[in-house]
Amino acid sequence: MVALSRNESVSSVIREALTQYVYVNEALEEAEDVRDIREIEALIAAGQERFYTHEEVWREIEELEAEGELPDAERA
Repeated sequence: MVALSRNESVSSVIREALTQYVYVNEALEEAEDVRDIREIEALIAAGQERFYTHEEVWREIEELEAEGELPDAERA
């Protein structure tokens, strides 16, 4: 019915609806990411969370890997 009322093909209407759906979902995900980043920044500024260096993060990953605590990337 929508396609007929707009004098468009069904595939055109579906393509437009999917484009809008993807656009809205991407915008919502980006807004959520921004909110999460701001919350983390506020925790760091308040001294409730600390900032980790690149080296600290990799050291932790290597320790977890050595302990077998990380999933096997080959099976994932």
